[in-house]
Amino acid sequence: MGGRPSWVAQRVMDHAERHGMGIVFTLEGNPAIEALGLVVRAQRSVDVLTTRPVFVARE
Repeated sequence: MGGRPSWVAQRVMDHAERHGMGIVFTLEGNPAIEALGLVVRAQRSVDVLTTRPVFVARE
């Protein structure tokens, strides 16, 4: 799922709430669901700001 960072962040928070998962924010302000190992990072490409998922190990 990609799009404007504010739109994607809201979808991530909605999903976490619906499924009883906690959400945290990285130092950069990116939303993350620890239970899924998912961080949604904002990414700038020239003058366009979009998002990309990053999957990380729980450790």
